[in-house]
Amino acid sequence: SGFWTAARRPPAPGRALQAAVHRPWTTAHLPSTTTHGNTAPMSAPNGRILLHLGRDIRRPVEPDEIYFLEATGETTLVRLRSARLVRDVRALGEICPMLEATGVLRIHRNHAVNVGRIAEIRRRDTDADWEVALEAPVNRVLPVARAHLKRLWAAFGEA
Repeated sequence: SGFWTAARRPPAPGRALQAAVHRPWTTAHLPSTTTHGNTAPMSAPNGRILLHLGRDIRRPVEPDEIYFLEATGETTLVRLRSARLVRDVRALGEICPMLEATGVLRIHRNHAVNVGRIAEIRRRDTDADWEVALEAPVNRVLPVARAHLKRLWAAFGEA
């Protein structure tokens, strides 16, 4: 109701340019994932993905808005560009394979990170282990498990 209807509503700030960009509307180019025997594209043709906030609630987000994911039991905390953590009801192990093609990489049993948001990769105080420092505004430091280190290097083109 009200003056603005969907047909007359002005575009949200920053959406006018996004709407002008051509995006393919087929899903043939998207990687697929199998979940419970069903094959479905991991993201929509517009490039957004759905976070499952509850049984009946989904929130579309741009993959580059994701900084990191953290396992909390059977659910996953997702840190977006905003200051809030969003809780996805799925486990980290279920979400990571779907986000891998968007640049989100598992780096630890409890953490996955968007490689496009890494500011620095450095050795920890123990000299045997590594950690990643994320860009502002998050500025969080996350551990990298030795088992995931080769995949992290490969994400940056090193062997």
